[in-house]
Amino acid sequence: QAMDFDDLIANCVYLFQAHRETLQYYQGLFKHVLVDEYQDTNRSQFYLVKLLAQAHNNIFVVGDDDQSIYGWRGAQLDNILSFEKVFPGTAIFKLEQNYRSTQAILGFANAAIAPNIVRADKRLWTARQGGGAVTVTRYRDDRQEAESIGDKVKRLLNEGVKGGDMAVLFRTNAQSRLFEDSLRKRRVPYVLVGGMSFYERKEIKDCCAYLRLLVNPMDDISCGRILNVPPRGIGDKTREVLMNQARQTNRSLLQVVLDDQTDCAGIRAVKGLEELRTVFLLLSDLNDQHEPPQEILQQMLTLTGYMNMLEDEDSEEAQARLENISELMNALAAWSMDNPGKGFSEFLEEISLATDVDKWKKSDDTVNLMTLHCAKGLEFKSVFIAGCEDGILPSRQNFDDDEKIAEERRLFYVGSTRAMDALEVSCADQRWRFGSVMPMTASRFIEAIPPELYHHVDMSAFVEIQERAYHPVRPGPKTVHAAALAAPDDFSQETVQYRVGQHVLHKLYGQGEILSISGFGIDMRMTVLFSDGSRRRMMAKFADFEHV
Repeated sequence: QAMDFDDLIANCVYLFQAHRETLQYYQGLFKHVLVDEYQDTNRSQFYLVKLLAQAHNNIFVVGDDDQSIYGWRGAQLDNILSFEKVFPGTAIFKLEQNYRSTQAILGFANAAIAPNIVRADKRLWTARQGGGAVTVTRYRDDRQEAESIGDKVKRLLNEGVKGGDMAVLFRTNAQSRLFEDSLRKRRVPYVLVGGMSFYERKEIKDCCAYLRLLVNPMDDISCGRILNVPPRGIGDKTREVLMNQARQTNRSLLQVVLDDQTDCAGIRAVKGLEELRTVFLLLSDLNDQHEPPQEILQQMLTLTGYMNMLEDEDSEEAQARLENISELMNALAAWSMDNPGKGFSEFLEEISLATDVDKWKKSDDTVNLMTLHCAKGLEFKSVFIAGCEDGILPSRQNFDDDEKIAEERRLFYVGSTRAMDALEVSCADQRWRFGSVMPMTASRFIEAIPPELYHHVDMSAFVEIQERAYHPVRPGPKTVHAAALAAPDDFSQETVQYRVGQHVLHKLYGQGEILSISGFGIDMRMTVLFSDGSRRRMMAKFADFEHV
């Protein structure tokens, strides 16, 4: 017996359509109809506006089709483009003078949006003088990108630019983690606008709870969090019984679960407890064998069905959660590489301290981190747009849809026009994705912009020797890459033939299931669970599997 916001609009439309006298009353009540951000209206809103205005046609709308970036939640670009046809006799006023950005920024933005065919004919210009060229920077990898942007932000702060006048923009919330870490390391106050800190997100807390439990089996808070995550039939009643047993016998909650106390639960809960017990013992075994942390996390996500749960949900929110989990795996993989021989406990200690430090960042002088969608309508003196690569901006999910690619291009345009004085766009040759380094290419949106409209800086040949100091790589046998990242040639499509969860057949060990994959190309390794119960680590190039 309740309505949410879209119900209020839709039911109002149904009311007007079904009861003419009610519609006429409101048409007489509202002599003029004014709509702002008209490019973001959906079908229901269009009908509501049309019904209210059709008696007198006194309607005035403001909007910019080039800033229509909410198609994924129902906004219809055609509402503004077809306005003249729906309301004959329309007068159009083009507001092409821009009072925010320099001409260099506007020239870049105009060229960025130009490939969109379905759009109104307009071109931004400004009377502002001065301003430097837009910079497009190519980095070796996403870590170098975040570190370099952190350095530039710090330098601007030292030069007197206020933190609130700077923004780092990115396509997805998952990308915030590297920039949070980079700014925190430099003691730069920041705020994540329109979202929560990376390590405060539900899926990240869920994953970390499993990892904390491996480090400290006495952690009842973490055990309580993952007891029924993903859902395994362990309800509140069973949880209460288990916690009472733990208190009465002076044991941890996990000890009660592991001690096979199944007489206290129903059939579904018994099965769920058995699943949790099996998963935890397998993960403990991996931890005891000192397997790489990111591989243990991958195993947890596979064995518990957490990834399957999100993939089956098939929603925008679930996809964002999957991207966040991917970024956690990236963080673990990069941290393991930088801290050989260390395990989960040190990593969890670091992120726990980082989460506590977040509390001091709220002030009037904080650098802004936000997605491109959140930045709409805002303006900053200096803007960094990071991660401008095909697969991220535009998203790989939209490659086969011309309309969605056009909307992603508008998103890039919106981000570019947030900048008042300085704009830097960056891309990386390699990026951590799901715990492995993947090759990337510059966004097609950048490639479409004439090179004379920006200043290109190539940092991809620079290697970090010491913190925040970059030096060119010099050829010779003693050249060492500090991050030990693979060259693009290592990413052969012919070698990428296996996936987690795939069933394979081995001549010696029989049928098995791939539990985890690490590395790439000729160095790809995998853990396989065979039907006899054995788990074996194998090199892909020597495995000689048959596909089942």
